Amino acid sequence: MPGVWSWVFRPPHFPEQPEIALSFPAENGPAGLNLTLFSPYFRVAQKKPAQFRHQCLNSPPAVNESVFVPRRNFSHCHSSNPASPPMSNEREIFIEVRNLHQRFGRQEVLRGVNLEVYRGETLCILGGSGGGKSVLIKHLCGLMRPWKGSILVEGEDITNLPERALGPVRRKVSMMFQGGALFDSFTVGQNIAFPLREAGLRDQKEIDLRVSQALEIVRMPGQERKMPADLSGGMRKRVALARAVVEMPACVLYDEPHAGLDPVTSDSIDHLIKDLEVDHNITNIVITHELRSVFRIADRVAFMKEGVIYWKGTADELKSTKDPELASFVEGRAETRGRWDQAAPCVDTGR
Repeated sequence: MPGVWSWVFRPPHFPEQPEIALSFPAENGPAGLNLTLFSPYFRVAQKKPAQFRHQCLNSPPAVNESVFVPRRNFSHCHSSNPASPPMSNEREIFIEVRNLHQRFGRQEVLRGVNLEVYRGETLCILGGSGGGKSVLIKHLCGLMRPWKGSILVEGEDITNLPERALGPVRRKVSMMFQGGALFDSFTVGQNIAFPLREAGLRDQKEIDLRVSQALEIVRMPGQERKMPADLSGGMRKRVALARAVVEMPACVLYDEPHAGLDPVTSDSIDHLIKDLEVDHNITNIVITHELRSVFRIADRVAFMKEGVIYWKGTADELKSTKDPELASFVEGRAETRGRWDQAAPCVDTGR
């Protein structure tokens, strides 16, 4: 009996919806598959064979709608035939930065950054203050345009896209700003719903559902009516994260998510970031100075110095590094120490 490939597809925007599973012969599987869609919140647009794409709709399609999905859109697969060839272990590049330069007046902040971010990983970016970390990630979602160089998101060069064309990019690559950047005059629910309304969604029931789901993800259910002034620092960070994930992007950028938080609250933020990676396959790019968090959540680490990527590797490699620059950063040791660090002279007080 021939081997059979079994495919399972989970709608990424609504992970609590049922999975779709189907099978076909391994040796002659088609380029696309006809199936019945059980989730009422996910549809695949049927166009010419070369133009298949999946999209989340503002209004749900009919349940059990029959659609056609290209093989590349399936997120998990395995073969029931032991003799079948294994799947490729090559990682997919989600964001690629090529020779990125940025300057403000005469000050050159980025001096040729080259970086690859792989789909589904958590990448932590470290470096001293003023090293260009925040400037770098603002380029990744099109908030800043480079002086020289290019940024590719899923293979698409976004460097010179007009502002209107950046909307779909920002729905794929969202950002949690330093300090939260909540609107003080909006409720929690209105803050989280803001990107949905900006994207043109007008169905209030759908908005309420998305906001409720985002608050569930950050473990703040039922807090829609509170004002930002009523929230603690950690809760404000979580609301900012809920706003960043309400459209279920493929990637979230975090600018100092642990700043100003106590260790216990920082730990809760770490768990939320890792849950997004594990449960929702979201790529995370995190700027932080909290090394304990780095060693807990990072799949890879990039260290920036003087506007370039000085070092890349895993968290374990960073922990065991012999590089004096990295070792000083990890240990929190300044290159030049103050006089207080020297042995104090003994003073005879006469007592």
